[in-house]
Amino acid sequence: MENMELFLKNLQGEGKSKNTIVNYQKDVRDMLSFVNKNEAAITVEDLVIWKASLDTYASASIYRKISAVKSYFGFLNGINRIKNNPAKNLKNVKVKNKETVLIFGAVSYFCASTIKQEGNEEEKK
Repeated sequence: MENMELFLKNLQGEGKSKNTIVNYQKDVRDMLSFVNKNEAAITVEDLVIWKASLDTYASASIYRKISAVKSYFGFLNGINRIKNNPAKNLKNVKVKNKETVLIFGAVSYFCASTIKQEGNEEEKK
């Protein structure tokens, strides 16, 4: 059985969602295509260069891609398909929280609405 097929079956066995499995497969395949080496020949340097190429993606997408690659190499190392895990010390990114902007916008809207209502009540007096 090929490495990717084993990895995907393992994710299924862990109860990962179908979306997670599909995304991890794509993320790992994209990385392998970028690096263009056999898994056993991939180095930490290769992964650092690959990671740097992800700068056009949202931080949440980069986080998922790195997580997928770390999981893949950890799995391969765990079943002795590769001797060393090049992703072992690969640092993930901090996800920038978009909710902060949405919450701030909602609070601003609420405050503006409240001020407008209070202004209308003053005019009625």
